[in-house]
Amino acid sequence: MNIKKTLIAGIATATILASVALPAFADNTKEITYVNSPWTCPTGAQPNNNAAGFVNVNLQNGNINGEFSVKGGQVNETYQVYITTQNCGTVEVVGTLTTNGQGNGNVHFTVPQIAGATSYDVYAWNHNFTQYIAAHAVSN
Repeated sequence: MNIKKTLIAGIATATILASVALPAFADNTKEITYVNSPWTCPTGAQPNNNAAGFVNVNLQNGNINGEFSVKGGQVNETYQVYITTQNCGTVEVVGTLTTNGQGNGNVHFTVPQIAGATSYDVYAWNHNFTQYIAAHAVSN
């Protein structure tokens, strides 16, 4: 077999394998989270000087897959993480995270997509509701 045919066969095989082996994922939406920033249901958290991590959300197959990450939060603190529709019509607890000795922690969540919602707010409250960490509204 000559080199030209081998290269063409190799490229064709690689193209087919890539299209079969790599699942198609929805686009990710990543937003910075802020500590105790002005927050409303339609817009989510407003940026302030207290960035505290991020939330990463991707919609796939009727589910909301997300990661809520706290960086520099309260040390050894437990946060309850919530997701709500843009109008606060539906609020769901999606998980709990506990920060380490540096105030860092993560929680992954998967919940069914909320029917009719076009954007979501993802936020967390500490155990005694004295601190919240929230992101700007995440759109799908």
